[in-house]
Amino acid sequence: MRDIFNYKDIEFEIKNIDIIPYANEKEITETLNYRGFLVPHNTPKKAISANQEMGTFLLEILNNLKSFKKIILCNYMQLSNQERESWEKEYTKIKNKFEYNSNDYICERNNLDKKIKDTCYSIFETLLNEFEKFNPKLFIFREWALVLMNDHYHYHYETELRDLRGLIKSYEHSPKPKTKLEIAYFQAKEKLPMKDTIHYILQILSESVLEFINDFENGKQLLDNAFIHSSETRNNKFSGTQSVLPTTTIEYKVDNFKFPTPFKYTYELKNIEDFFNVMIYQLSLNHKVVIQCKNCGKYLIPDRTDQIYCNENCKWRYMTRKSKENESETYSYYRKLYNRYKNGKTYEKEFEELKSIYYNQYKSKQLDDEAFMQLLLDFEHKVKNAHTVKRGRPKKQ
Repeated sequence: MRDIFNYKDIEFEIKNIDIIPYANEKEITETLNYRGFLVPHNTPKKAISANQEMGTFLLEILNNLKSFKKIILCNYMQLSNQERESWEKEYTKIKNKFEYNSNDYICERNNLDKKIKDTCYSIFETLLNEFEKFNPKLFIFREWALVLMNDHYHYHYETELRDLRGLIKSYEHSPKPKTKLEIAYFQAKEKLPMKDTIHYILQILSESVLEFINDFENGKQLLDNAFIHSSETRNNKFSGTQSVLPTTTIEYKVDNFKFPTPFKYTYELKNIEDFFNVMIYQLSLNHKVVIQCKNCGKYLIPDRTDQIYCNENCKWRYMTRKSKENESETYSYYRKLYNRYKNGKTYEKEFEELKSIYYNQYKSKQLDDEAFMQLLLDFEHKVKNAHTVKRGRPKKQ
C-alpha cells in the first residue's frame, strides 16, 4: 500500500482500549483538533453497555463500511458524471479550435484538466465531510484521501501525458537516424489519443476514490484474519497474525518497588493499513478480540468469553427466530428424521446429503419450507424402498 506523506498520531493507554464516552464531546473535539486522533488517557475507564458498542472508533468503521461506500463512492460517481457532459463539450471545442498536440492545444487541455481535477477534488471533499457525520474522529482519514487523489492525478495522469508528449516531441525533433526511438515513438503515438480524453482523467480520479474505500476493505480483511473462531473458546481468539507496526513511542510508569511498565503507546500512522494494524495489536495487547453478533452480524468487542450477541435485544430476536424455526412443521419433520436415521450406517450417505441441504440451503433461506419438506419426503421414501426392514414374527409355514 502506498505511504501517504502526512503523519497522524494515535495514542492508547494500556487497559483502556479505544473507549471514548459520548459524554465528553468538548474534550474529544479539542483533542482531535490538536492531535489528529487521541484516546484521552485521563478519561476514567467506563463500562460500555451493550447498545453502545458503536462508541468505539474501530467498530464504527467496521459496522458502517457499506454506508461509507455508498456515501463516498456511489455519490462521487453520480456527481462527477453530472459534470461530464459540459467537460466533453469544452474538450470538443479545444479539439476543433487547435491543431492536436500543439502548444496552444496542450495549454488549453491543461487548463481544462485542472478544472476537472479541482471540481472532482471539491466533490470528494464534500462527501468526506458527510463521511465524518458518522463520527468526528473520521476526519483523520480526510487528508489521506485528498492526498491520494492528488497523487493519482499527478503520477497516473499528468506525468504520464507529459512523458508521452515529451517522447513524441523528442523523436520528431531529433536528428537522423531514429531507429532506437522508433518503437517507443509509435507506441506513444498510439497511447496518447486514448489517454488524452475526458474519460481517462475521470477514470484516474475515480480510481483514487475506489482505492481509498478498498483500503478500508483490506483493513477489515486484516482484522477478520486476526481474530478467528476457535472450538476451545466460546467466541473468537487472536490468531497470532503478523502485523507491521508504524513508528511507536512507548511511555512507562516508574515505580520504586517494581520494574517500569508501559502505560501509553503513541503511533505515527502513514496510511489506513497502519491504522488497522495498530488496532489489531492494541486489541491483542489488552486481551480483547473482535467478533460478529450471532444475530445481526455486527462487529463487537465482547466483555465476556461467552458473549455472542451485541445486546439482549439481539439475543431475544435470535432466540425468537430459532423458536419459530423449531415450531415449523418442516423443521419438526426434519428433527424426526434426524433422530431416526442419524446412527444408521446403511443409509449414511443419503443422510449426510440431507444434512448438507439443511445447513447450506434451508437455514440460509435458499429453500422454503415447502421445497425442503418435499426433499424430506423424497428422502424417507428412498430410504424405505432401498432398505426394507422386516418386523414381527415370521409367518407359520
